[in-house]
Amino acid sequence: MLTSMELFGWSEEKKERAFRQGLAAYLEKDYRPAIDSLRSAWHGHKESQFFMGVMSEFGYGLAQSKISSFDWYKKAGP
Repeated sequence: MLTSMELFGWSEEKKERAFRQGLAAYLEKDYRPAIDSLRSAWHGHKESQFFMGVMSEFGYGLAQSKISSFDWYKKAGP
């Protein structure tokens, strides 16, 4: 049985691959490609959601927003 993520093209493997690409871009301080790759955050990938929170908190490639960063951290969970 396929999960809803697989039905929409976001398998766990695809989310993890996008996260790794986003993390590599983030570590190189290449924030626009990092954001593009971390789009897996919108598909429930906890590590991607955490890094979206960091980028939002400090204004790395996004408008700096404590509210938005809090929302991302909350989605990422403990």
